[in-house]
Amino acid sequence: MSHFQDSFWVGNGVEELHRYMKMGTEFCTQLESIMSERADLEKDYVAGMHKLAKKAKKASKKCLGTLQSAWQKLVIELETEEEVHRSLSATLTQDCAKPLKSFVEAQVKQRETVESVMDKQHRVHVDKYKHQLRCKRGNHKQTRELEGCWEQLEEVKRDRTYGRDKKPVSDKDIHKLEKSARKMEESLVKAEREYRDSNFKTEEARLAWEAATYRCCQTCESLEHERLQQVQQTLIKYCEIVETIVRPTQQACEELMHEAGQISPENDIEEACTSIGTGPNQPEQLLIDLYEEDLQNNMNMDRRRSNLEKRIQGVEEEIERQKKAKQGVQSLSKAYQDTPDFCDEKGHSDVSRQLVEADSMLNMLKANHYKLLCAHAEISNAPRPTSHFSDYIQTAKDKQSQISLLRIPVEHISAMQSDSAATSSHSYSVPSKKSPRMSRASQRSGFQEQPQPYLVPKTQADGDNQLETSDDYIDMDSNNGATLQFEDAEYNGGQYIATCEVQYSYAANQPDELTIEPGDVINVTEKIDNDWWQGELNGKVGIFPASYVQDSS
Repeated sequence: MSHFQDSFWVGNGVEELHRYMKMGTEFCTQLESIMSERADLEKDYVAGMHKLAKKAKKASKKCLGTLQSAWQKLVIELETEEEVHRSLSATLTQDCAKPLKSFVEAQVKQRETVESVMDKQHRVHVDKYKHQLRCKRGNHKQTRELEGCWEQLEEVKRDRTYGRDKKPVSDKDIHKLEKSARKMEESLVKAEREYRDSNFKTEEARLAWEAATYRCCQTCESLEHERLQQVQQTLIKYCEIVETIVRPTQQACEELMHEAGQISPENDIEEACTSIGTGPNQPEQLLIDLYEEDLQNNMNMDRRRSNLEKRIQGVEEEIERQKKAKQGVQSLSKAYQDTPDFCDEKGHSDVSRQLVEADSMLNMLKANHYKLLCAHAEISNAPRPTSHFSDYIQTAKDKQSQISLLRIPVEHISAMQSDSAATSSHSYSVPSKKSPRMSRASQRSGFQEQPQPYLVPKTQADGDNQLETSDDYIDMDSNNGATLQFEDAEYNGGQYIATCEVQYSYAANQPDELTIEPGDVINVTEKIDNDWWQGELNGKVGIFPASYVQDSS
């Protein structure tokens, strides 16, 4: 059987559920109004019958004999029917209209309580989400400024001059620059800590909002079940009341009784989930995008590699801490399972939810870890590691920058941790420094070099630094169908080596190519070979055929 908590997530699912519940409330309100008006009609009928009975009784006094006796029987019948309809009016009001009105008021109050909690958690999540993006921009800015400071310091130490005027500098001046760089580095450490903390708080807020939404959906489903049962009981009660006094409509009442007996809250909820449900929950976890990961950002390669290794080590420590926290929840879950009477169903449900939240947090950390390993492999010209997380990491663009998102279906959240455990027995070896690649010429001609199979390393040597990896990355053969993936990129600044004007039209055939038209002016960033150049056009970086342009620099 489907449930609300698995059917109202995608798009405006929560709003759709709110509209559905509001529609059910309006229906009950209309039904209560119908019952009240039906009782009022009976009151009007009773008033009319009372006038007729009084008139008939007055008329019977003018009759004699058997005619008078027959007329008096008619008066008795009118008075009896009057009393029956008076009882019907009172019963409809007491047994149908008033209970339904009280039921609707109680349901609205209960539903508004859980909806307000859910809305509050949603606002908190949105605020934390925006705060993390602000922290990200601040972190990137400070990293860029620190990098510029280090480069300036290195230039001063090398040339012993400063500025465009080449003013000589003393050791004291160099000491001041080093002190300034260290202060900026300390400030960057604080900014990075704030960024990591904001990432955790964003995820915690998302999980809190998700839990509140689950509770809201469960409450709404319970309320909907009760509402449908109340409607069913009201219709059955109405039929029972009317059936006792309206013989001509007995067949219609039987048919209505049969239809009322066919009402199934479970089937109606299933239909609501199928027809207007928007789909199950699809969690969207915001990952960390470090300045060092983007090779478009200007940074010394040794410092970029060193910073990445520090970040990777930090994430691995966070993973270990989160695993220990999860083990505590697992121990509590096992205790509940061994002693079922120790807690109620709600306690079991809360522990299960805590396990899912722990797995979600671990998935986010491991996805961050995998992204950093990929960036480190790319700058080290090492094979790119593989992981089951790669299928769920997606990129998107907000108003100012590109963001990375982890989208793992709810049913796969805990399974991802099982997959991780299954790969822990793999052996690893250090790959060669060079990663097998195809030249652009071989790609264009259709010839593909055959790279040697390799294993993703558990420790990857690079000079004196060693990078430890987790057990979430499995061995891989380069010939197993893996393909290079390209994404549209925006040029973030840097040096152009030339400019050229397009002479002929060319439509991009691959994701890393530019579509060009005659008259376009391209800023050339690299002349790869005689056939293909790389450049920037309208904020997009890609390659294009060199024979289609004319160098204008």
